[in-house]
Amino acid sequence: MQEVSQSNSLGCLTHTLFQPPNQLANQHHPMQLSATGSRILQQQGDLVSSRLEAAYHVLEQALLDDTESDNARFTY
Repeated sequence: MQEVSQSNSLGCLTHTLFQPPNQLANQHHPMQLSATGSRILQQQGDLVSSRLEAAYHVLEQALLDDTESDNARFTY
């Protein structure tokens, strides 16, 4: 298995695991992971979770800032 990194449209570096075609014949049952594979998936899941949480907070702050500026412009 190889780890491939690439930037996505948000400028975040993403990591993807892929198995080269010449190794497909030697693969285990799809649901059987080695301890290393399981650890890598857990780390990637944690990374995705933390990035989603960070993106949520950025979006939340942007929406709050936008709401505050709208309230400042349109007083009742």
